[in-house]
Amino acid sequence: VSDGGGDGGWVGVAAGGRFDLNTAVALAHFFGDIGVDWFEDPLPPGDDAGYRRLADLAEVPLAVGSLFDTPDQFY
Repeated sequence: VSDGGGDGGWVGVAAGGRFDLNTAVALAHFFGDIGVDWFEDPLPPGDDAGYRRLADLAEVPLAVGSLFDTPDQFY
């Protein structure tokens, strides 16, 4: 997919908060290996400890917040 996007193309994976931490870590490593540019909402909203741990271990940038319902969830 990334080869077809050309030089300016990006590839992201949107997960919809459906993974647990162990699965998200494994996927983040895999996505880093294959050149994915970001991993969006891998864990359920509110799993702050999981996101902190995943951010420490992930080899690909994380995008978080598309599943938030209120402004106070962004901090």
